[in-house]
Amino acid sequence: MLLDLHSRHLSLLTALGLSASLGAAPGCSGRTVAEDDAADDADTEAGDDADTDTDTEPDTSEDEGTEPYACADPEPIVQTGTQEPSGFVRCADGFIHRAEAVPALDPAGEDACYSGQGDCATGADCTDKAHGRCIEEPFSGLCECSYGCETDADCDAGRICAPAGVAGRSTCIESFNCTTDGECGEGLCGLSEYEGCCGNSFTVSCAEPNAACHSDDDCPVDDSCELQCAAHGASPDGEWSCSSPGWCDCACGRPYFVEGEARVARAERRRDWAGSIRTPRAPSAAAIREALAAHWTEVALFEHASVASFARFANQLLALGAPPRLIQDTLRAMADEVEHARSTFALASAYAGEPVGPGSLALAQPGSEELPAILDGLVMEACVGETLAALEARQAALEVEDAALAEVLGTIAEDEWRHAELGWRALGWLLERNPRLRGRALATFDGVLSGMLSGMGAGATVDEGTLSLRETGVLSERARRELHRAAIAQVIRPCVDALRQTSERSVVC
Repeated sequence: MLLDLHSRHLSLLTALGLSASLGAAPGCSGRTVAEDDAADDADTEAGDDADTDTDTEPDTSEDEGTEPYACADPEPIVQTGTQEPSGFVRCADGFIHRAEAVPALDPAGEDACYSGQGDCATGADCTDKAHGRCIEEPFSGLCECSYGCETDADCDAGRICAPAGVAGRSTCIESFNCTTDGECGEGLCGLSEYEGCCGNSFTVSCAEPNAACHSDDDCPVDDSCELQCAAHGASPDGEWSCSSPGWCDCACGRPYFVEGEARVARAERRRDWAGSIRTPRAPSAAAIREALAAHWTEVALFEHASVASFARFANQLLALGAPPRLIQDTLRAMADEVEHARSTFALASAYAGEPVGPGSLALAQPGSEELPAILDGLVMEACVGETLAALEARQAALEVEDAALAEVLGTIAEDEWRHAELGWRALGWLLERNPRLRGRALATFDGVLSGMLSGMGAGATVDEGTLSLRETGVLSERARRELHRAAIAQVIRPCVDALRQTSERSVVC
């Protein structure tokens, strides 16, 4: 069954407060979209996958003769512009670990604002914390404040300071279960870098000598993408493993962005977040069950973080004097996300064979109530993130055959689309009151969409050649990529173009 993207586009135009007749304008064509090519590809691919032989269980066992990992030819990573050590060490195979905590010599770093547009011009404008700098945001091209660190004491609990030269400029990164090698027994406190569409995320976590991987070279290459070795909060034990890049693919509800990074809690063994759902059919292969458990844990953690995103948005709307309907709908959306998290944690628990829930979520400091920052978050988190999440969930719900999965996905898809419409309605109201922000909104849309299109490649964590969409409810990497391309071209971009054409008109809520 195919998604009707044209009707979705018209729905968002209405939410934005623009007339559907604008669909006849250039770049917002009023043509009838009878078929969605991306969904058609996904349908064909799912059918092909269904024919794939599932009798052979993937071999995930370790070779009996595997030697414990040892860091060969260790080389200290020096701080940018100096010959002084950073405390991090690079091994010959690329694995990086933190041997000791070393103060950052240049905690703020140089400013990098080239456009001259945004919330700051130099680091002198950034005074909320110590070590402020003004940098250009890659998605929107607008300048914003960012804050470095000198020592671990400058970072929030559960985070450490990485000097410049380790993860770019000096910055606080997540510490999963260690701060230096001395806390990992026979293992090493490894630096994990995971690529996503919203930028790369870094964390340190103990890598045991017999860990499944220490570098990308330890990971196989499947038919769709090169797997990466990383440690993630989606693993209750923080284990290092090979997985597809792109867990920050902006398609799991409304992302909770903090300084450009999608933040989620860590997974823990707890029962209270598992909602009441019908039990899905469990594949017989243990490796597939584990992959599905990891996938739904990631989804659940993003849904859980969406609660914080909507809570922040509600406070911002109150500060802006928004009408009661926007506030009420935002609070309803926050409650929806709680239920989404509960149902997806229940799926993760069912596949894992043990309870899975969220740990504590490291909340940001009280967010900026300045209009430009609120606008940027609204575009990225709601108008783009929620729209793509809703369409992806709807496509999966249409294809999956398992009744339990179809019920969960169907509910999420319906709610997420309502959330997307809320985002576009809020954007319309904001631009009606502040027409001068229209140019910034268009620039942010252009930056976000072009960045997503150029960086597409995020894949599902389930082996596409083993089980199909109809069996798992998980879109393949190719199907997701094509659906996102089609949604951007046929749903989001036409609305942006219509907004561009009405630069002199008022927009009503």
